[in-house]
Amino acid sequence: MNLGELLAASARQHPDRVAVVWDDGGRRRTYRELNERTDALAAALVDELGVRPGDRVSVMMANRPEVLEIQNAVWRVGATISPLNPRYTAEEIQFIVNDSGAEVFFAGADVANTVLPLAGQLPTKSWVVVGDAPDQTEGYTYEELLTKHTGAQVPPPETTDDDVAWLAYTSGTTGRPKGAMLTHGCLTFVGISWLADLQRLEPEDVGLVAAPLTHGAGIMSLAFVMKGSTQVIMAAFDAASFLEQVAAEKVTHTWLVPTQIKMILNSPKLDGADTSTLKTIVYGASPMYVEDLREAMARIGPVFVQLFAQTESPMTGTYMGEAP
Repeated sequence: MNLGELLAASARQHPDRVAVVWDDGGRRRTYRELNERTDALAAALVDELGVRPGDRVSVMMANRPEVLEIQNAVWRVGATISPLNPRYTAEEIQFIVNDSGAEVFFAGADVANTVLPLAGQLPTKSWVVVGDAPDQTEGYTYEELLTKHTGAQVPPPETTDDDVAWLAYTSGTTGRPKGAMLTHGCLTFVGISWLADLQRLEPEDVGLVAAPLTHGAGIMSLAFVMKGSTQVIMAAFDAASFLEQVAAEKVTHTWLVPTQIKMILNSPKLDGADTSTLKTIVYGASPMYVEDLREAMARIGPVFVQLFAQTESPMTGTYMGEAP
């Protein structure tokens, strides 16, 4: 199946359920709204930017709901998304985009000053800036593209399970980053296995996105979209803000790296925080000290699930849950 249809299915089943929350709870978008914006962007990709099945589309920005719209729109037109870490240097951007041959580049306002000056050095034909970028001289603005194509739809491509959906660059080996080709079939399986084993979600559950959507969190978001659950998006991680969001939005599930868990344990806000709604905190990507885990379980609860994986898997290999 085409991964872009997962969002459309949840929009049909739960149109008025909140899909995303951001700006510290100040803004919300329903599944109907998220899906309509994704439809408009898919139409813009085809009609305005000339994207065709198999084309690569680069995305580089801090966490924001537009990342979900972009990845789903890219899939809906049969293209491949190639996300970049917002912390990449100009040299790293040049290598990855030249290697992928990306036709279109979506740049957040937070990275526009790094990315746009590279326009003449990359194979990219079209540039789209998401947010208000100072001194923008290249390309389109995101909201203008959506407004121009509101209400439009594109016919679904003939996507197969073997078509590449996500070109994930990993530096897990020596030398230059290598593009792991993750297919529609592979990522569908990842979403289903995530629901079966790691976080058994219900539509009423709420996930807190505290890791980059341009990396593992973007792939893991598939499980939440499959179930029509709400995702609360943090633009940047802060322990105090994390604890506030957990309490305010009644967060049930999240994914963290051990460094983030340590920052939460060191936060003076933890002792007075309400974390009672949390059902699981999946963690991984680096070693977790046993004493830190013991402290976390004592102060937050027996909600921790350790994940072992790699980008090529992707993100799921095996896990260690609560001891019997």
